[in-house]
Amino acid sequence: MNNYLTAIIVDDELDGRLILTSMLTDYCESVRLLGSFGSAESGIQAIRTLKPDLVFLDIEMPGMNAFAMLEQLRDINFEVVFVTAYNNYALKAIKHNAMEYILKPVDKDELIASVEKCHKKLYHKRTTAASQDQDTTKLILPVREGFLFIDVAKIVRCEGDGNYTHVYLDDQQKHVASKTLKDFEQLLPSSFVRIHKSHLINTNFIKKYIKGEGGVVVMSDDSELEVSRRNKDYFLKYFNL
Repeated sequence: MNNYLTAIIVDDELDGRLILTSMLTDYCESVRLLGSFGSAESGIQAIRTLKPDLVFLDIEMPGMNAFAMLEQLRDINFEVVFVTAYNNYALKAIKHNAMEYILKPVDKDELIASVEKCHKKLYHKRTTAASQDQDTTKLILPVREGFLFIDVAKIVRCEGDGNYTHVYLDDQQKHVASKTLKDFEQLLPSSFVRIHKSHLINTNFIKKYIKGEGGVVVMSDDSELEVSRRNKDYFLKYFNL
């Protein structure tokens, strides 16, 4: 289980990004900064691509402020620390489930306390997920003739096909289930990673990764599966590459 937080900074002011980057480097060793971005639009793209644990977010930005930016994102599965020069947004920040609200100029002790709070929350989420993963040993597949009970550990990969999913097992069997790939992504434990809109793989069965624009994963059944450009960063981050 990783013991660090991945994070990005979104702030239209270059000085603000540089100062916060420097402070995180000097005082917050548990934070792995993935990048800093100068607009809400680039921040949205970075969140969707990099999937950070934590976003340090300025509020007042030209074109789109922080609250409008968060409303553009369908799934808020990261923690938000607002870093702003304005103290009149605190209530609105709370309504947007912000973890912390830090005023500029950033105080070192406030920053450290905010990171520690986020780290504790993430650790709790990860340990809870790990516990749930251990309980997920059987999967019930709705198939044409009824229901099939299979061991999760035997699933090599899942391939989406509209409202159906092809499930490939380590004994060369293949089953078609009347569930979408997104359904499987939500049901299966964290050892399963989405690498493409059509492919969900069990990382325990990866043989090789071949570099490329997105790259190609070779599985234990010798299938060669494309990694989409959109999913590449998350895939590499999963293995700390």
